[in-house]
Amino acid sequence: MAAIEKKNLDEKNDLTEKNGVNNQLITAIDSKIAQLENEKKSNPSNADAINKDIQTLENLKSQKQTEINLNNDRIKQLESGDTSSRPVITISSIMPDYDQKMAAIEKKNLDEKTELSEKNTVNNQLITAIDLKIDQLENEKNLNPANASAIDKDIQTPEYN
Repeated sequence: MAAIEKKNLDEKNDLTEKNGVNNQLITAIDSKIAQLENEKKSNPSNADAINKDIQTLENLKSQKQTEINLNNDRIKQLESGDTSSRPVITISSIMPDYDQKMAAIEKKNLDEKTELSEKNTVNNQLITAIDLKIDQLENEKNLNPANASAIDKDIQTPEYN
């Protein structure tokens, strides 16, 4: 998956390649489960341990199938032209009063040093708000790994208007 991320593909191709890797993994899991089932028949004394391994593989297979399904849903959205599933991140969405605060500083007719100091304060507030937003997006990515690509793009390329 890391190799796919490094390719900087568009979202649809990225999701398609990830689906291919996940499908290969599911095939390998199915093969391993078949091997374990045969091993269980030939070594019934280890059935409990083998069943635990099989269950772990079934859980992984289910997780990967869910990722494939979510990726396919997103691909369908992209193909239908519905790319608005994620809100655009802007300075205004992160810190709605940023422009007003900067404009208020401009109107004060302060000496340059004081004006720059006040602007720095507002910019530091914006940086803090951006850091919080990045933390929120990282948490969202952990909770929804199937959306990791879109979330990473939000983190890396927000709109600054």
